[in-house]
Amino acid sequence: MLIVFVTALFHLFVPLAWCAALAFRRPSSRIGRLFTTLAATMYVGFLFTAGAGWAVLGGYTRWLVLLTGAALLLLSLRLLLAAPWFPTRKRSWPGIAAAALLAGLLATTVVELAGPSTPAVASALGAPLPAGRYWVVHGGANPVMNHHHGVSAQRYALDIVGMNRFGTRASSLAPRALGEFAIYDVGVLAPCAGEVVAVVDGVPDVAAGKMPTGASLERGPAGNMVAIHCDNVTVLLAHLRSGSTAVAIGDRVAKGVLVGRVGNSGNTSEPHLHIHAVRGKVSNVKSLVTDADGVPVLLASAFPERNDTLRFEAARPNSNSLARR
Repeated sequence: MLIVFVTALFHLFVPLAWCAALAFRRPSSRIGRLFTTLAATMYVGFLFTAGAGWAVLGGYTRWLVLLTGAALLLLSLRLLLAAPWFPTRKRSWPGIAAAALLAGLLATTVVELAGPSTPAVASALGAPLPAGRYWVVHGGANPVMNHHHGVSAQRYALDIVGMNRFGTRASSLAPRALGEFAIYDVGVLAPCAGEVVAVVDGVPDVAAGKMPTGASLERGPAGNMVAIHCDNVTVLLAHLRSGSTAVAIGDRVAKGVLVGRVGNSGNTSEPHLHIHAVRGKVSNVKSLVTDADGVPVLLASAFPERNDTLRFEAARPNSNSLARR
């Protein structure tokens, strides 16, 4: 519940309270209000682009905050004409300088994040999940958007959750049961045709909202997982439900065949599908997770980043979708 409170504080209450204060509080100077308004605008823009809590609060809430904040900031401009250009008190200048600095830092970050980010070379994959709508919690080519970015193998990793009809990843803000999450137990599909080179199963699911310890991490942070070598990359699908893996090492699979089901095993606090690709054929589980050479992937013909919505149409496996060696 603490995570929900902190998320709501910085994604909802802080930006909207800040914008509301600017809309209804008379400024002491135009220059001060302009810098403060710019800082608030950049903060709302940064949250909209890179805020990590929208899967909890809902994709629709993200748009509500953006539009409400924009309306309040536009409303605040009506008070500018009633104020002098510069403050009459010297003690106002440190606050103005701080607002200008914050605005500059946030503006630089927002502009960088809003620019083109699709890598020049990326491996195109099929849908790793059945037809439906999903949300990217972590993803992208920089550490602001993707907390995996500092690990070589996971440089371009994606964490994907399901989205229900309300635009949230679960049926409540602080779900206690794994079954409350929209993605839990959803089938995981082979995103490419190739050879299964690594499989882990039997790792127990972690309870919702709990950090894993002991037996949950003994076989690696990926938990139950399947790795498929296809073309020139190896794709890792992680955090699967215990007992759900439907393939074995050496199997050849077609794109779209079921390989497991989404769970909450390994280093994870709630159900989601973790997917990333590494260069070449890699079968060692530790290398797959840590020191292999991570490569970017395209899903639905796009390079997914945090807060993107993914809409999948599942590929149909052919009649020879699985062949054991």
